Amino acid sequence: MNDFLPDYLLREQSTVGALFTFLAIRYATLSVGLSHSVRRSTLSALYIGLACLFCLPQLADLLSEGTLARMAWPILEGKVLGCVLAYFGASALYSNLRYQQQ
Repeated sequence: MNDFLPDYLLREQSTVGALFTFLAIRYATLSVGLSHSVRRSTLSALYIGLACLFCLPQLADLLSEGTLARMAWPILEGKVLGCVLAYFGASALYSNLRYQQQ
């Protein structure tokens, strides 16, 4: 179905989707964790586990070497990149907003 889309478009779409999704998830978990006194390392481990679950379908497609294997690699790259950017971006954003509230 997506054979006519170039790899860079699949990668960009996956990156932007994962970035906005996980930026919201990371910011929400940091806010809830701060209000309930949850350690930040616990929240980071939860986030990394959720990001791995998010990337698992493309990893399975890539390892199965089926018809979707060609499209699975750029989508997997995009999802991983979006999750990593959201991980560091949300931490910086949350730190700035937290210092501004005090």
